[in-house]
Amino acid sequence: MKNLIKFVLGISTILFFVFCLSSKAIQTKVIETLQQSELSNEEFDVEEFFEGTTEEVGTSDYVENTEVEIEKVQKTHSPEVVNYFNEITLGSEFGSGRKTPYKWTTNVKIFVEGKKPYYLMDELDRVVYELNSIINTINIEVVSDRSEANLFLFLGSSSSFLSAHPDVDKSVVSNCLGFFRTFSDKGITFVDLNRTVGETEFQKHILREELTQSLGLFNDSEKYENSIFYDGYSTVTEYSEIDKELIDMLYNE
Repeated sequence: MKNLIKFVLGISTILFFVFCLSSKAIQTKVIETLQQSELSNEEFDVEEFFEGTTEEVGTSDYVENTEVEIEKVQKTHSPEVVNYFNEITLGSEFGSGRKTPYKWTTNVKIFVEGKKPYYLMDELDRVVYELNSIINTINIEVVSDRSEANLFLFLGSSSSFLSAHPDVDKSVVSNCLGFFRTFSDKGITFVDLNRTVGETEFQKHILREELTQSLGLFNDSEKYENSIFYDGYSTVTEYSEIDKELIDMLYNE
């Protein structure tokens, strides 16, 4: 009898152990199946989103269409602005006028000669910054090495300027508080600090006018008193809207 009971208990234990193993295996298989299903769904969603984005946006086509639209945009100018542009770019303070406007085709590198008062050096940096914000085709900068320069700005007396640049006509400089001359590959500008001593704003005006004119906007005019190209005494130290438009027309169109 005892042997029968032991036999039955042994069989029961074995069956229970087998059942536990089978249950664990089934549970593990279910978990793995769920994980694989979730991973597959996640990968599918990401891939589908990526493909959809590529097909719908079309990056290269978008850029090409944008460029075409930009090319279609053409700037228009009023007759008033066109007339002023012709007067300033085709005329000249000294000598005959021009048939076509002149403009620099290389980057402009300015070297300062003579005196360097801090307020004019600050103003020079401001003028250069404003010009670069308008002009897209060349860059303008102030350099510390004379050998790198192609535009020389002299600040000081007329006698010192003529000593540094003896090829300049003395009679012209004697009648000017500011002067510029532009050649095919270089230029010189001059601001007289002796005859304008104490007139800080006037000196700033002369600096801005002569430097801007040396870029190809050669002439003065009596039309607009707020223009940097006004032919007369002026302490204007800002480009007017029409000034900005003229600079933009000359270099960006």
